[in-house]
Amino acid sequence: MRNFRTSFFWRNVGGKTKHIAHKGRGTESVKVGIKQKRGPSSGGFEGDFGCDLRATIPLALDKADMTRSQNNYHVNYVVVGSGVAGVRAAIELSNAGSVLVLAKADLSESATAYAQGGIAVALSDEDEIGLHEQDTINAGDGLCNPAAVALLVEEGPRYIAQLIEWGTEFDRSGTKLAFTREAAHSRSRILHAHGDSTGREISRALLARAHTIPHLHLRAHAFTTELILENKRAVGVRFIDEKDSSLHELHAGAVLLATGGLGQL
Repeated sequence: MRNFRTSFFWRNVGGKTKHIAHKGRGTESVKVGIKQKRGPSSGGFEGDFGCDLRATIPLALDKADMTRSQNNYHVNYVVVGSGVAGVRAAIELSNAGSVLVLAKADLSESATAYAQGGIAVALSDEDEIGLHEQDTINAGDGLCNPAAVALLVEEGPRYIAQLIEWGTEFDRSGTKLAFTREAAHSRSRILHAHGDSTGREISRALLARAHTIPHLHLRAHAFTTELILENKRAVGVRFIDEKDSSLHELHAGAVLLATGGLGQL
């Protein structure tokens, strides 16, 4: 196969997305330009990826509950982002249909993995939900939404128990969970995992759980570039497989963005 240099650009023209490709001599590479406003002027960012422009068929999408035509796919739900929010949502959505989670890097590479703090939950023998709620309201100094606080403290124990059931290894003192007292809490109710690796451990357990669900698929190094819109509704995404720079189009009944704040999507 001959090597060449290609630049791909997407432009929004008259409400329609146009794809323009320019080919010339050079080394194997691909440039992707995504228009984004920055301050008073409009600029963009672009990234270089190694390129093998042969058509590819991803192995991760060959299940019976997905349909495929070349690089076009369909699932019931697509989740962009493989952090704790995205993977936990995908597990829940899998009860209603096929799910594909797209991650721009390794599946375990997300903000979740760098979350070192613990989780506050009223589970110790000396604690109760009412105390946790009052401590949270007091610490918020008028900024808390009381209904949201009530939901958090009431449902927290059930979901922590679920994480433990799914294999999350929180720190223990002997056979009991090890709770610490921090910040404005009046009781010892902070759980950690492997010291300051709480987020990484929860992410590990959730990914392990997700891998056991037959119609929940996880795809790493899939860089989402664009939402597919029909009548102002998101019906899918377009993404680049960063391993071979192939372009893909994924249609879904619903799109969930769990990309966090740093992605600026």
